[in-house]
Parts: sequence; C-alpha cells; structure tokens
Amino acid sequence: MAEFAFGCGDKISLAAVGQKASELAARAGFSVSPTVKVLLAALPADLDELAGHPLVQEKLMPVLGVVRARSVQHAIDIAVLVTEHGGLGHTSAVYANDEKVIQAYGLAVRTGRILVNAPTSVGALGGVYNNLTPTFSLGCGTWGGSSTTENVNYRQLLNIKTVSRRRTPPQWFRVPSNTYFNEGALDNLRELDSETVVLVTDALTEERGVIDTLRSKLRTNHVQVFAEVTPEPDESTIRRGVALLQRVQPDL
Repeated sequence: MAEFAFGCGDKISLAAVGQKASELAARAGFSVSPTVKVLLAALPADLDELAGHPLVQEKLMPVLGVVRARSVQHAIDIAVLVTEHGGLGHTSAVYANDEKVIQAYGLAVRTGRILVNAPTSVGALGGVYNNLTPTFSLGCGTWGGSSTTENVNYRQLLNIKTVSRRRTPPQWFRVPSNTYFNEGALDNLRELDSETVVLVTDALTEERGVIDTLRSKLRTNHVQVFAEVTPEPDESTIRRGVALLQRVQPDL
C-alpha cells in the first residue's frame, strides 16, 4: 500500500486519493471484501522507523496507520511524531479516562483542537460532540501556517472597530500611618520614642524657625534636616534625600 500510494516519493499518488478501500487494496496487490470501509496498516513502533515510513503522512484515503504503543508515554511520543508529519495545528484526539493522561497528551501534542473521547472528523467540526464552534474551516495557527487555531467562523470575518479614549494612569503616594492635625499636635511628638530623627522640609520653612520649634518638642537631640524640597523636586533632589535616609537610618 505504501509503495502504491507514495511510490512517486513524498507526494501521495493522485490515483490513490479518495478511492474506496477495496479499490486501494486491488491496486496494492491484495483483495478485500467490497463491504470493507477502511484499511488498517500496521506501522513500526520504533520512532525512528516510524518517522521514515510513508504511511505516517496525511493519506487522503481510507487507510489508517496503527502503531502498538508500549506505554502511555510511548503512545504520546508517537502522537507527537505523527503530528509533526503534516498535522501541526490541526486536530488530534485522545481516548482515556485518566485525567493525568489527558493532560500530558494535551501538553505534548501541538494541535489547535484536542478532542477527548470523541470522533475526530465530525468532532473537529464542532457543535455535535462538543462545544466547538461549528465550521468547515479549521484554523491551524502558526504551527500550520495560518493566523488562528480556532474554528473559523463569522467572527474572523468581521471588521471590529475599537474606540480607545485617553486615560490617566492611577497616581498615588504613601502617607504615614499616623497623621496629627489637631491644635497643639506638636506636643504629641514627645510621646514618640525615637533616637534618630530626619526632618524633611523646604528652605523657607527652615528659615521661618519651624524646625527649631520641632526640635524643642522631640525627645532626642539626634536630628538631621533635609531642607531641599522644592514645589517640583527633580530626580537628583529625591536621590539626595534617599541617600540621607539610607545613611542616617532614622526611626522617625
């Protein structure tokens, strides 16, 4: 059968495409009953031998290759190999009740449709045995040289406009967990146990004597002042402030 169908090389013979099983058998040199619908061809289980066998390719005739796998992993490896020979992105099927087997198969085989315990030809079309979108155009994704792995339908034929309005991304800043704003709030500073304090302010506030007032309210004499804050501080100013905080390691 391999010699008849692929005797001309890698391309399938046009004389074999679409023929009945009985006609194919006769052309290949053996006979079967006219009632036979499909021919099963035993293929080698060795992966290297299987990769070089003509009948591992897409056949376009009622001939199915059968490989006896030695284990679940061997069966998955066979499915991957067969898919690589002309079925990338299209359809594959697994018949199993073990979810681990189904998951391993789905992760390994590169097809757009992985059918579980369902007929492959009708199942891939969708709408009968599963929830796939009914179609006769099966996308194979970039694996198979197309743009989608979906069942192609009207949605791929629509020109969809998207109106996108400008928006400002969220902006935020972190504030202290405790903020004192009541009258005489500076006196609350006496209750804070601290050894090293950094006061962050601007030059004008320092000139007005506010810093001296704060010093008198603190329980520590270890006070550092960063008075370089401007209405629009640049990155260099921020970096100088961070450097001071990292060097002093204040607790307030």
